[in-house]
Amino acid sequence: MPPYRVRQLESVSELRALAPAWDRLWERSGVSLPTARAELVAQWTEQFAPRSFRALVVEHGGELIAALPLAGRRVRRLLPVGDLTSNCWMACGELLADRSVDSAALAALLHTSGRLSWPLLWLDLVPFEAPRWARFVAAAREAGIPCHVHPRYRVG
Repeated sequence: MPPYRVRQLESVSELRALAPAWDRLWERSGVSLPTARAELVAQWTEQFAPRSFRALVVEHGGELIAALPLAGRRVRRLLPVGDLTSNCWMACGELLADRSVDSAALAALLHTSGRLSWPLLWLDLVPFEAPRWARFVAAAREAGIPCHVHPRYRVG
C-alpha cells in the first residue's frame, strides 16, 4: 500500500494555505462545480459555518489526491453530524478525488473521519452514482466501515 498522509484541516486559513494544491486536485477530479474550488468553499464556510469547518485531505508524493470539506450541523435538531459544505443556496461541498485514486486512499480518508468531533457523517444530497462517490462507498464497504446509501429521488 502506498504511503498516504491524511490531515484534518480545522480552519479556513488552513484551507486557503492549501488553495493551489486543492484547486489542482479539483481540476483532476472531474468535479464540474466551480464552487468546489478552495476560495469558494472558504467563503461559504465563513458565511454559514465559521466555527464548525473541517476538511479531510489525503496527500501522496507531495500532492493532494483526495479532499472532503465538511461542516457541522444537527439532524432533527438533535444529532450532531458532519455534512458537506453546502446548503439550499449554494452547493460547494464535494468529494474531490483524483481519477486514479485507489480505494486504500479513500479508506484512509474514511478512517480519519472517525477522529472528527461528530459521531457520524450525514452526507445529504450526494450524487452517489457519480464515479467518485461510488468509489467512496465501495472503499467504505471494503474497509468494513458502516455505510448506508438512501436515494431520496431521481433527477434526470
